[in-house]
Amino acid sequence: MATNETTPAPKTCFQCNRPAVPGDGRCRFCILEVEASEAFWAVIVRHFPRAKGGDLSPERTIGQIVANVDAIEEWISNNDPVLCTTCGSEIVATINDSGFGNGECNACEYRRFRTQPALIEALDYLLRQTVDMDLEYGIELTEGEQEARTKALAAIAAAKNIHTVDDRKRDASEARADELNIGGIRRIAT
Repeated sequence: MATNETTPAPKTCFQCNRPAVPGDGRCRFCILEVEASEAFWAVIVRHFPRAKGGDLSPERTIGQIVANVDAIEEWISNNDPVLCTTCGSEIVATINDSGFGNGECNACEYRRFRTQPALIEALDYLLRQTVDMDLEYGIELTEGEQEARTKALAAIAAAKNIHTVDDRKRDASEARADELNIGGIRRIAT
């Protein structure tokens, strides 16, 4: 029985398993590799016009394709800058980058991290002035409101714990620095 359903396009390149370009089945690196290989062989043929044939072995051909694709990917990653999703500036990767960025440059990442305590305080205040006030006056929460309250309280607790731990580490570090620099005389830590 015939159907009108079509097979969905593959989500990964059938040659290398990188993300495929929609409608092609290959990644952008494999697409570029075909054009680069054609240009490569055109140069070889131009320099050796007497050659009538001379295919490579399958192993060498596959090795060349893999090397070309890897070289193209590396060149693009080194020369096509990644832009910050927040401000549009170029992201320069450093050894101290965290997993917190989500496509943001260090300045935007830091700005977002720095504002989180104020957002947590605002959320806590909002809960106290609305949902918690309803509970105080005996107004029952719907299932969705109860679930939202539980999630908000969990987020507040997690965020306060993160900042409390960070504050304790900073305070301990500052206390240790003060201990090493008592009365203007720098002591060596033992």
